[in-house]
Amino acid sequence: MNREPAKNAIFPFPLVAASLLSTMLLAACTSSGDGSERAEPPADANAVEESEVANEEANADPKPVPCAAAAYAATQKGNVVTLVAEGEHPTGGWTTELVQQPQRIFPPQFALVCTPPAGPATQVISPYRATASFQSRQAVREVILFDKKGRQVVPVKQEE
Repeated sequence: MNREPAKNAIFPFPLVAASLLSTMLLAACTSSGDGSERAEPPADANAVEESEVANEEANADPKPVPCAAAAYAATQKGNVVTLVAEGEHPTGGWTTELVQQPQRIFPPQFALVCTPPAGPATQVISPYRATASFQSRQAVREVILFDKKGRQVVPVKQEE
């Protein structure tokens, strides 16, 4: 019987050669050349990567959020109207401020905003006091401010 391939038959030599070549390249990549295998990454490589991401997130600046309701008071003495907000945070490290809203109306409106601590914080209830003021030639009856509960109307006490 004749064992030679027919002239029209497809011989799989290129496929076999490509498989052999890729196997040799793969073996060369995992070997250092001295017979020893290449060092593997540490088993906790994912944990290291996750902790780096957590550190980056912890170092990011915290975003201000609306504060929970506080006790509000407003007074006007002469041409100055002063708004005061007092309350408590569940932990230390928070900053609190009354921020004037961008609407160009009179009297101006304010928002009570709090920024959480950037890192670890003391586990103690922390009081806060935030103030804001603006000028007015006329008597102001009330000031509107916004907190976590929404719109608050604060009556203005007139002082002489």
